[in-house]
Amino acid sequence: MRAGRLRHLIRIEREVEPRDADDMGGYALAWETVVDLLPAAIDPLRGQEAIAGQQIEAQLTHKITTRYYPGIQPDMRVVFDSRIFNIRSVKLLREVRHVLELSCEEGVAT
Repeated sequence: MRAGRLRHLIRIEREVEPRDADDMGGYALAWETVVDLLPAAIDPLRGQEAIAGQQIEAQLTHKITTRYYPGIQPDMRVVFDSRIFNIRSVKLLREVRHVLELSCEEGVAT
């Protein structure tokens, strides 16, 4: 993998148990950083609109390519600037621990 393609610095985060619940028993999602400033290439793949609850939701998928980093899982997310990408799958290219390809969906965590 050529370093010139990895021009975006991303952060990988995982969801953690919330510390405090509100009076009604609800809580806000909490995220912690797994790895920060990881060089990556972000390529949009396709966009589509879906109707959910009589509202149109835009869905945009991306392929994020980065050097291998152990422990990245599909229940994590990628943060780039103010954008959030939910990781849907993690693929180890050529089954060698050099390059990871993350299939992601941009938007709020689900």
